[in-house]
Amino acid sequence: MLGARRSPIIEKWLGETLKSYPAETARVFGAEADRFRNPAGHALRENLAALFDAVMLSDDWDQAARALGELVQLRAVQDFTAAQAVGFILPLKTILREAMLTDDLLTRLDARVDRLMLLASEMYATCRARMAEISSNEARRRTWVAGQIAERLQTPCSRRQLRLPTEASREGSGPEAPTMPEARSPESEASR
Repeated sequence: MLGARRSPIIEKWLGETLKSYPAETARVFGAEADRFRNPAGHALRENLAALFDAVMLSDDWDQAARALGELVQLRAVQDFTAAQAVGFILPLKTILREAMLTDDLLTRLDARVDRLMLLASEMYATCRARMAEISSNEARRRTWVAGQIAERLQTPCSRRQLRLPTEASREGSGPEAPTMPEARSPESEASR
């Protein structure tokens, strides 16, 4: 019964999900299904269908978690709020009611949609925490690199340290390539 209505339900769900995007973005995501020309729109289509199949038709929560994870990650990096990021799931309840399913089936499917909402909320929080961690690590790395550059710029550099060519060597057989100083141990630096 539900399988026969799969395609129209998924298309309506996609339409409702696209409404959460700005008009131009929704138009692009909805118009082109090619995965190379429109990777985000393709991901929405494919994962909404996979999510519907996994949860509504087969009750396969491992597959559902994979598809839901893709959708939530996509929306988490698009700077949706938590409610907006997982809000695409709720219209499914209304769409299922419009499909005129039996009350018993609707009750079971409502419980699955509620479970999806909870799972999506958890995934969103995990994604945002991971993004914050990556951002923090990148900021620390940049600060460290900037400190290393500043330290090297403040270190006096002499001809002797770089072993730059002198006037005498230039008059000889040709220019001598500069070489970097040899690495020194902390003990040898202390004895200087």
